[in-house]
Amino acid sequence: MAANSETERDPLVSIASADSSAFLLLYDIYYEKIFNLCLARLHSKQITEDMTSVVFVQAARNIRRFRGKTRTDFINWLIAIATDQINRSLKDKEFAELVNKLPIDAAITPDAGHKDKFRAKILAAFDSADKNISRIFLYSVIAAAVLIIAGILLRPAKSPLQQPAAQQQKKTTAAPPAPIIEIKSSQESPKSRLEMIEQLADEENIDELLKILRQGDAASRLLAAKYLAELTDSDAAEILKLGALPERVDETNIVGGIVKNQYFEPIQGAEVKVLADTETARNQLVGVFKTDVNGVWRCESFPQNAAGASIIAAHPDYIPMEIYQQAAIEQLKNFSFETILESGVTVVGRVIDQEQNPLQATIIKGPFESGGENVQTCDADGWFRFDNVTPGVEVFTAQYSGFRPLVLPVEIKADMPPVIFTLETGHIIRGTVINTDNFPLEDAAVKVSSWQGVRSLNFETKTDTNGYFEWLDAPEDEVLFDIHAEGYMSMQKFPMKSGDDDYVITLSMPSTIGGSVTSSEPDIPVERFKITVGYYFDDTNVSWQESSSSTFSEMNYRLIITEPVDFQLKVEADGFEPAESPVFDHEQDIFYYDFVLEPIQTLP
Repeated sequence: MAANSETERDPLVSIASADSSAFLLLYDIYYEKIFNLCLARLHSKQITEDMTSVVFVQAARNIRRFRGKTRTDFINWLIAIATDQINRSLKDKEFAELVNKLPIDAAITPDAGHKDKFRAKILAAFDSADKNISRIFLYSVIAAAVLIIAGILLRPAKSPLQQPAAQQQKKTTAAPPAPIIEIKSSQESPKSRLEMIEQLADEENIDELLKILRQGDAASRLLAAKYLAELTDSDAAEILKLGALPERVDETNIVGGIVKNQYFEPIQGAEVKVLADTETARNQLVGVFKTDVNGVWRCESFPQNAAGASIIAAHPDYIPMEIYQQAAIEQLKNFSFETILESGVTVVGRVIDQEQNPLQATIIKGPFESGGENVQTCDADGWFRFDNVTPGVEVFTAQYSGFRPLVLPVEIKADMPPVIFTLETGHIIRGTVINTDNFPLEDAAVKVSSWQGVRSLNFETKTDTNGYFEWLDAPEDEVLFDIHAEGYMSMQKFPMKSGDDDYVITLSMPSTIGGSVTSSEPDIPVERFKITVGYYFDDTNVSWQESSSSTFSEMNYRLIITEPVDFQLKVEADGFEPAESPVFDHEQDIFYYDFVLEPIQTLP
């Protein structure tokens, strides 16, 4: 049979919206192409891997909307998703500047381990599991999926899953290494156990072998896994993963999952935070749960009406997860949902001045202002240490009083040498903040917004009675500042540079918006309402200022707009559907907008 052309109707593409195995096969076929597309725009391997996974997760979530019939249609669809995601990311000017500073390494190739790690996440997004499957039949399906993945999707090379299995066997057997059937147990003689499991294997009694896999001791489980792998022509390590699953429960509100490391070994003591999407609330916190010795976490109070769930796990010995995983409900009920935590790299470094004297500087890890484990203070000898840093390119910022700050992009890799910061004498930026009547503004806040494409630089001060401010530890090059004063329109990303004359910054009066809030049904009046301003700081996403919402008990409202960006209003009232205004252009001075709210319709 001739191979299908990229432009001919393809049966694999046709069934991909309903068959997760077909979608995974397409994932394998086109992963490298999407990876290279992202790499050409984003330069960093780590960022590219993250973006590639985002593209395929988006595709898995939206596959049922795909109407193409050919492989050309499918790859063009993936490219469109990738291009949109990349363009959205690069709209952030600071992020774009950081990416442009990174060198393009043509030798970078896709990591098969990374691709395999995201299979569970993509399957969760696909969410095509049969909700009425029985436990034994589920195990058979999983074993068949293992066979398909091992025999068709993966390359013939030895799977990385085999290494942990071998390590586990080494841990269990006594030295010198012995065949697995000779593992000793104080509960049962090796011979009788071997005879029993061999007989079940000869009879191809998969049900009984699965029971041993779940209920037996460590040695019995290994033996059962060995024969199950032979019977299903799959990998023993994959079969062993089934042994870690708890019994399927009938109660619909009991769910759970497994947390493992990059070697697919269970992690004990990980904290798993679970959010649920219900009919009444999105991302409702269900609770935080700890994993047991088998890496299994269990929640007995999961909402029965939940349509989806978000999972994030953390352990002090592993890299923190940055985003939540989307979990299919059936996977959680089966305790088959997996979370993979990776061990990171330990980064050590030192901060010195130009005479090699140590400085007890502050080191910030990452391109954004943060706290906690991302901020370290050097010891008396100038040394600092960060554990579990993600391999790839990371940004570090060093600051110390009297010295100008320094930002370094650092390639994080195993066995890397110490990172050395050499700080030089600081420079001075000074200025005065006034209003449009040339009156100095006291207590105006002057804060660094960004510098060299990062937001990690930490400096903020207040003006004195004369509206004056200064920074004695400034960099030599240009820094962007945000300036705020109560009762005035803020100023964002105002550029200032050391060596220039004193700056004079003029803040104007804020804008106002007013209007009315009424009901669409005169017999049901709006007695009280809350109104919230949402600012478009990044031109794409609205940031609702919930902490500064205003409440009104009359039909009219009036608000002060203090940010020089486009904005939107949101109105909420008891008994009424919430309403949002259109987006307003911030360059106007006065705005009017009237809301008409719809009463919530109650079911008869």
